[in-house]
Amino acid sequence: MAVWRCLVLVSGMLSLPVFGDPLLIRYENYPPFVWGEEGRVQGEFALHTQKIAGAARLDLAWHKGTYKRIMRDLYDNVGQFCVTGYSYSQGREHLVQHTDAYGRFPPGGIAVLKENLAVFKYHAHIYDVLADPTISGVFIEGAKYGPEFSRRVAAGKDRHLHVSGGDEDLVFLLTKGRVHFAMINSAQVEYFRSRMAGAETLVALQPGGMSKGSAVHMLCTRNTPKAIIKKLNVAISSIGVLSAPHN
Repeated sequence: MAVWRCLVLVSGMLSLPVFGDPLLIRYENYPPFVWGEEGRVQGEFALHTQKIAGAARLDLAWHKGTYKRIMRDLYDNVGQFCVTGYSYSQGREHLVQHTDAYGRFPPGGIAVLKENLAVFKYHAHIYDVLADPTISGVFIEGAKYGPEFSRRVAAGKDRHLHVSGGDEDLVFLLTKGRVHFAMINSAQVEYFRSRMAGAETLVALQPGGMSKGSAVHMLCTRNTPKAIIKKLNVAISSIGVLSAPHN
């Protein structure tokens, strides 16, 4: 089950660069992979993207936004921009361009509070978790978790929550007792445990049926010149593939 995710807020109309200008990278806060802090982008996928761009002799301009808005503009082919730190789903060739893989995501999972582990004791598979009417979860609005997974989440729409913000919002709702689990990658747990008040007892669970780890790409609008994609692929080939990010 692959999850399509990747990360200065822009108000009004976004001025998009054209070929020859810095390549625009739009991102959401998705720590520890890509996020913005103190005016700088951080995270292993962000840093590797900058390394790739340097090898390709391309300047980058980073702009932060929300997953829903970014993916809508990506699919609608609004201007020239790319996103980084995302998996690529086959059959979307008519919607986006993509680079070769430059890394891999660690295995998928869910985050729970240690004091609530007993709730999940007898649920070996993620579908068992979703089928339990006493368990609620929180998800990023618009994120792609796969058709069957999404169908099962929709079946429990009376108890599950969706937010249009970032993963920190998912963890916040979990720490406040609004839900029993948050749909975040296993590598994110340590980041939030050490940085968010109330998340000190956060633990990662990896029930059956979760992603074993997917390839990471840069996805670009169809308006983005193919020459840029080619430059990026040549750079990726010369640099090599990044190993799975550290927790």
